[in-house]
Amino acid sequence: MAGWVGNVDQWMLWEQGWRQVLSDFKIKSGVFHMTDFEAAPKCNDPDNEYVHLSNHERQIFRSRLMNHIATRCRYSFCTQVPMHDYKEVNEMYYLEEWLGKPYSIAALGTVQKLKAWKDKFAPNDPLEVFFEDGTKHRGDLKKVFQQFGYEAPIFREKKKVFPLQAADLLAWENFTSFKTGIVRAAVQELLWNTVGHEHFGMFTVQRLIDACEETHVPKREKGRERAFVFNAEPKVIRARKILGQSKLGQVKGVDRVPTENTGLRFLLGVDDVSDLLQSKRKK
Repeated sequence: MAGWVGNVDQWMLWEQGWRQVLSDFKIKSGVFHMTDFEAAPKCNDPDNEYVHLSNHERQIFRSRLMNHIATRCRYSFCTQVPMHDYKEVNEMYYLEEWLGKPYSIAALGTVQKLKAWKDKFAPNDPLEVFFEDGTKHRGDLKKVFQQFGYEAPIFREKKKVFPLQAADLLAWENFTSFKTGIVRAAVQELLWNTVGHEHFGMFTVQRLIDACEETHVPKREKGRERAFVFNAEPKVIRARKILGQSKLGQVKGVDRVPTENTGLRFLLGVDDVSDLLQSKRKK
């Protein structure tokens, strides 16, 4: 989960410039999709909008997008929940039923950091948080936000809220750097030229266990599953759907916690969820 913060005036100027870059490189849909862009060099799909770009044009295109982000955005935020760590803890605790799926936990962690930043640097400014529409666990996110007393998340399409396209770029880069252990030079430069890379965090196994202990998540009993209903409306039984141990080859969070030698220095810190995960629940 990743995103950028900016004020309304900057976002309006940002959208104009972003549209211009897409137009200059003949992206007819007017919507940037990082996955399609990265797949284009090895893609035979004629519908891919980036296949016409040469390697040189791709470099210029990406640089212009990143420079535009650096010019207009104030802060960046990111939270990662590695599936290896989540599955391991989900086997020990009722993590999924109690605190939500990885997407929801990452969203809550990101919003927590965002609100803490706002309280410190922009206490009198209104804040609206937009999430990309169409995500798989959108329903779970809405229920978890209600469960913990947060305002209902606002979902919008990337083609209508253009800053979501910059969030897509940042999320893709962070996910890829987590998988490969390599942070591309262009991304390092982008993050050092913007403010807020200290707001990046990761839920490792130990941090997820700490979150479960802090919020009194029950431990699983072998052969005995329990159902939970929390203070969301309508009342829905929260059932487990993410099953099984971690798959062979899945990267552990501890393998990507930054050290002086990893080069992943923008993936800093670990989330403190003690204030975020309130205890107002009903079984």
